Amino acid sequence: MKKLQFTKEIKAPAQKVWDTLWNEATYSQWTTHFNPNPDGSTIKSDWKVGGKTLFLDTKGNGMVSTIKTKNEPYEVVFEHLGEVKDGKEDTTSEKVKSWAGSLEEYQLSESNGITTVKAAVQAGEEWEEMLNNGFTKGLEIVKKLSEVEKPVAKSLAIVIPAYRMHSQMFNNMLDGVQEADAQTRIENKTNHFAWMVGNLVNCRYWLAGILGIPEKDPNEELFKDAKALDINAKYPSLEELKKEWHKISPLLYQKLLSVEEAELMQKYEFGMNIPFVEENKLNMVGMCIDRESYLFGQLGLMRKVLGCGAVKYETKDSLKY
Repeated sequence: MKKLQFTKEIKAPAQKVWDTLWNEATYSQWTTHFNPNPDGSTIKSDWKVGGKTLFLDTKGNGMVSTIKTKNEPYEVVFEHLGEVKDGKEDTTSEKVKSWAGSLEEYQLSESNGITTVKAAVQAGEEWEEMLNNGFTKGLEIVKKLSEVEKPVAKSLAIVIPAYRMHSQMFNNMLDGVQEADAQTRIENKTNHFAWMVGNLVNCRYWLAGILGIPEKDPNEELFKDAKALDINAKYPSLEELKKEWHKISPLLYQKLLSVEEAELMQKYEFGMNIPFVEENKLNMVGMCIDRESYLFGQLGLMRKVLGCGAVKYETKDSLKY
């Protein structure tokens, strides 16, 4: 097998480049040129050394691999073990033995605001043209996505600051609220804190789905379509909801930065039939931000009722979404 090597300099922190490489929403964008399917590929990984990683096309076919070395955000080495076809993994046939054990390596180094990405892959001669094309064009997309500071779609320029402020406010809103109080209702008339937080999380998953992100809310059945509070249901803890918020939010943020106006203008029927509200994806983004604001207002009031005090408006520079 031949070792192919590729290098790209990117004006962005190593962590941001790493996230662009491996977040599912952006991975499918930069791998488009490896796959004739315009939707690109997907990566499914437990991100553990010695664990399992799947590189799949939209039909579920691809490769099964493992992580040999990992040092986020500077290095990851995948060892390819076999192929996946029609949902079945093959690591023992003569066909896969010819390339099983091949490595795919990514090295990131950062200096003076520039991250240098070095990618290397071992492959047979029959794959050389496809890989040269895929990595050359793919790393250029990684560069574009990593360096973007403003949304590609100018219509979202006013949305991005609000989105990021909501991301900041989420942790502040939960600060000091005890799990024992999270499902307290005022005079048995109000929604409880956990229901409100769960709806915030679901709102982001909902918008992510509209914009083509495959991640699903594990608590969908409790919160979808602004489902009313079920006093008999078991709601997730605040810690569980916090984890989901910070799982989907960076993926959705990257999509909001990279989505183009043409996609935002695509028709999306939401059944309100309001003559002055065009039913498209752009207005769904606006509705999501508006609903988040509404829920944050409810949470602020509940904090005072629960004796947690007013919410703080502190921000953290490390939260980049």
